[in-house]
Amino acid sequence: MEPTHTFRDFITAWQPSSPFLPLIALAMAAYTLGLVRLRSRSRGRSVSVWQASRAYAAFALLGLALFGPLDTYAEHLFLVHMLQHLALAMAAAPLVLSASVMPVYMWSMPQTLRLGVGSEFAAGGLAKRAVSVVTRPPIALTIFIVSLWVWHIPDLYDAALRNEVVHLAEHLCFLIGALLFWWPIIGPAPVRSALSYPQRLLYLLLIVTPTAVLAAFITMSGSVIYETYAQGDSIWGLSPLSDQRIGGLIMWVPGNFIYLFTMTALFFKWYESEERKSRSAPRRRRRRKISPP
Repeated sequence: MEPTHTFRDFITAWQPSSPFLPLIALAMAAYTLGLVRLRSRSRGRSVSVWQASRAYAAFALLGLALFGPLDTYAEHLFLVHMLQHLALAMAAAPLVLSASVMPVYMWSMPQTLRLGVGSEFAAGGLAKRAVSVVTRPPIALTIFIVSLWVWHIPDLYDAALRNEVVHLAEHLCFLIGALLFWWPIIGPAPVRSALSYPQRLLYLLLIVTPTAVLAAFITMSGSVIYETYAQGDSIWGLSPLSDQRIGGLIMWVPGNFIYLFTMTALFFKWYESEERKSRSAPRRRRRRKISPP
């Protein structure tokens, strides 16, 4: 689709022919079916409204990023492409994990299939062991950093803009890499995170420098790095170089702000957990004193 200059045209630039549309629609329909079944069986106590809201917010973000205006304009503006990646990796992925969608999806399946899948994710199951391996902090962090840097290599980046199959692979890599990266922080079922709060803070600190270095390189470059944007027409009054610098800043500032915001939230959770331990310690000591020998 050719780019336009008005905000109205931008927000209505959806692509119904995108292969992601049926995939996301199917994922949302299956989630809704599982949610209805699970809530009716547990009388609404299994999945909170807030938890379900996070899942639907993730579906909305995935739609906006993968077949909505962000995807339509990503091939014309670098800054929009960075917003697209930000929506996928920094918003949709952690929302999916924090919604803990796996149990809900289990209930969308026929009983026989549900029992089979459930056994694979039970203790000792092959699927659970596989997820446990790829979500180990060193592995998850490495996959995310490598996917981020590799897909910003100019030749590969331009190939993704020109070839729909390569572009599809790029998005899948970003989304899967982001899910693996956030898993040790959020730790949803069926593989809970084994990291303590201090370890999660350190884990997040390790991602700040690689992303900041890449963003700084893009922002401070004196020439347009990606040929596709260099050959494109000016949109919204932005030259290709200005577009690139704004896109680099989007990767740099909002991206690292999300990491820092998450670290702040984890710090307060750590503080609260330590406070609970200190309050419960005297009670435990008193119980030990009055317990019979």
